[in-house]
Amino acid sequence: MIINNADLLDGIKSIHLRIEIILQQFASKISMTECSKCTDICCREIFCRESVESTFLRFIMGEQINLYNETDGWLHRQSGCTISFGRPLICYEYFCFRFKGNPSVNKLKSYGSRLKKIYSKTYRNQHILVIQDLNSISRYRLEKILNDLKDMEQNTIKSFEITLS
Repeated sequence: MIINNADLLDGIKSIHLRIEIILQQFASKISMTECSKCTDICCREIFCRESVESTFLRFIMGEQINLYNETDGWLHRQSGCTISFGRPLICYEYFCFRFKGNPSVNKLKSYGSRLKKIYSKTYRNQHILVIQDLNSISRYRLEKILNDLKDMEQNTIKSFEITLS
C-alpha cells in the first residue's frame, strides 16, 4: 500500500486533533480561578493570528477558521478562548507567573514544547507553522512527524490517565 503526502498530512491532522483534545482535557483540570479574576488578560489577538496566518494551522482548523475575529482573535471576553482545535502552540506553553511551580501546568508546557519540537526543521530548517506550501515537505519528513505524533499521543494518554487516577 503506497501512501502519498496528502494521506500522510491527513494522518498528521487526525493525530494532531486527538492530541489537542487530550491537552485541552488536561488543561481543564488546572484551576483557572486566578485567570477568572484577573484584569490583565494575557491572550492577545497577535498570538491568535498565527492560527490564521499559518498554512498548517489553517489546514488543521478547516471551516472553523471562518469564525476568526480580527479584533479579538479567538478570545471572547466572557467565555475565554473560543477555538476548539488548531491552537497556536504558544497556547500550550505560556502560563503567567501565577501558575509558576504548578506541576500540571509544567506538564502541559512540556507537551507544548514537544509539539513544537516535532514540527521543527520540517522543510529547509523551517518550522511547519511558517511553511507556505505543505506539499513541499518530503514524504520522509512527513512520515517522521506522523510517527513522532503517534508516540506523543500514546505517551500523553498514559500520562493523562496517571494524572486522573
